[in-house]
Formats: sequence, C-alpha cells, structure tokens
Amino acid sequence: MDTTSLTKRLKIEIDGWPSLGGVEASKEYIRNIKEILGSKEEIIKAFDMDIFSFSGSLLFTNYAIYIKQNKTEDIIRWWEITKVSYENEHFMFFNSEGKNFKNINVRTFFPKEISISTGDSFSAGLTSVASIAPNPLQLAQENKYSEAIEAVNYYITIDSSIELYVTRAFIYYDKAIKSNDNENLLQETLI
Repeated sequence: MDTTSLTKRLKIEIDGWPSLGGVEASKEYIRNIKEILGSKEEIIKAFDMDIFSFSGSLLFTNYAIYIKQNKTEDIIRWWEITKVSYENEHFMFFNSEGKNFKNINVRTFFPKEISISTGDSFSAGLTSVASIAPNPLQLAQENKYSEAIEAVNYYITIDSSIELYVTRAFIYYDKAIKSNDNENLLQETLI
C-alpha cells in the first residue's frame, strides 16, 4: 500500500472542500496534537471550535476524523466509511454493510446554517475521501488478502488497537479457511 500516495490524495480531496466556516487551528495547537497522535498519523486539516458555542476541535488526518466536543470524542476511521449522506441537519456515516454507525450534527462541521446543496456536497466529499482509504475487511471479502493484510498492518502502525489486531487475525483466518494450507495460515494468525 502506497501510504504517501494515500495521504497526498486525502490532502487534495480535503483541500477542495467548501469552507467549513471555522477557524483553522493554530500551529501550536497542531504541534501539540501531533505529539499525541504519533509519527505515522498526519494532520491534514485542524479546526479550533472554541470560538463557537461549544468547546472542541475538529481534526482530519490520514487515518480518521476526530471530533471533540466538550468532554466527548468521536473517532471515525476513513476505512470504516462506505458512504456519508446528509439529512435533517445530520451527516450519517454508513459502513460496508450499509449500517448507519454514526450521526453527526451539521453544526460540528459548519457553525452557521448551510444549504441542503452544501450538505449534500460535503457528504459527497466525505464519501469520496473515504473511498481512498482501503478497507481491509472489504479487501478480504474480495479475496485480496495480501492487500488486506498490508492495509491493516499500516493502520496498526497508526493505532495499535485490539480491534485492528482482531481484524488482522480475522483476515488470516478467512484466508486459511478458503485455502488448502490451513495449518500454516492458522499459525500465521497467531503471530
């Protein structure tokens, strides 16, 4: 997986979005966040939302969208998104199974009222960006196991969560079940 190309494509797409109406975060704020995120995760856009009616931030990286409002934080990973739609002042995020897994109020992204066409355009932009990030589970379903493992391994370098390790184990398990080399592949799963 060409991670440099992935990040460049994400930057190009996100830079082409309509203005969010927010204030981009200061260089000092970005530097502080970068220390928290780690070296593999690159900040593409960061907005400081303290100037609006709520305290928080909105962060777009090469891995996820981070939304921090007051004391809550949402993390929406690009690879988990298949489609984003806009309805009733909410952006609805759908996964590869067509399940709506997250609803985010439009005010999180746009502090002022927006038109339906802007909401639709922004949701299309989110969907477009999400389509750039490879989904390891979808690749495994398409029997593209080496690409799936490469993608999940890349994501693990950014976020070494149990969920990603389980995803990798599932991909190896799925590959083992569908092949004749079950024993060796199942041993790989445990590595």
